Amino acid sequence: TDLTLLPSLLAAATATTAESLGPTVDVVLLFSDGMDSLDRRPVLAEASPPIYCVVDQAMVNLSALSALCLATGGQLLRGDYLPVLRPQTLLTRIETDQDDEAFFDIEDSFRCCPDHRLRMQWPIGEEGLWLTGTVGAVRKVTVEVQRGSHTREYHFDLSTATVLGSGAAPLLGYLFAKKQYDAVERDGVVMGMDLAKVRAELALRYAFCSSECSLLMLYEPCQFRENQIECPKDHPAHSSWKSSRDTSAPVESTGGLGQKKTEGQLKTVARLATQLQEYMKRPIPEHVSRSDGERSRSRLRCAAPAAAGAAMCCAAPAAA
Repeated sequence: TDLTLLPSLLAAATATTAESLGPTVDVVLLFSDGMDSLDRRPVLAEASPPIYCVVDQAMVNLSALSALCLATGGQLLRGDYLPVLRPQTLLTRIETDQDDEAFFDIEDSFRCCPDHRLRMQWPIGEEGLWLTGTVGAVRKVTVEVQRGSHTREYHFDLSTATVLGSGAAPLLGYLFAKKQYDAVERDGVVMGMDLAKVRAELALRYAFCSSECSLLMLYEPCQFRENQIECPKDHPAHSSWKSSRDTSAPVESTGGLGQKKTEGQLKTVARLATQLQEYMKRPIPEHVSRSDGERSRSRLRCAAPAAAGAAMCCAAPAAA
């Protein structure tokens, strides 16, 4: 499968309808498993019609098909084709009062989910859509929602938002982590983010565990030390863990595989490197030539059959 042919096919279909003065292409149904032979991703034009990807196989590349749908305002179809006939409510734009430098700075403290830097269209289902993030220096957010030919903007002034107490922080952090994980799982290819890395970061910062994570129960202070995890203050073993951590020596983390090397290991590597350099500089001995080696090998090949034949002739009378 060559998914890079999709933009040219869409352009040809749109041009044909325009030349014939007939109806333009409203939607596109794509029947594909999304698996490109060379793992390529098509780059679609901004004026592409909505693409609805029909998922009717067990083995499909959902990330690729989902990216096509989100980039054009389409949707994944799983056995129900009626969404094609109904106008879909889409989140088409998210804008902030960021300056250009902060907008392109990936380390900026403002985080938005869905990612406001992506020029994509996110479908809004019956359950609605959560817009979560970390405020940073942003004070104004504008959201554009579209349904069919109708468009409406919603403006949010974050400077007038109610400031909640510290008790709400765990719940809000967990909500943001869940939406962030869902966004990377859905748009990770376009966002250029690794789902495994994001999963680890969210688990450490917000105590968020996805369905792919395993549960590790820690009871004793030694378990926290072995896994290099800080014991929470409200844990029954916190006092014992804290006292043992203050009195214990730092864990040696050098010399192992993938760790910083010790002084002795560095000297060994330097000595071996010097020996290898000296060996490579040695000239080939003059009394050894390639032709001599080839003649010796040829004599060995010729002598082997003769020796085998002699053994066979001697063994025959004894057997008789």
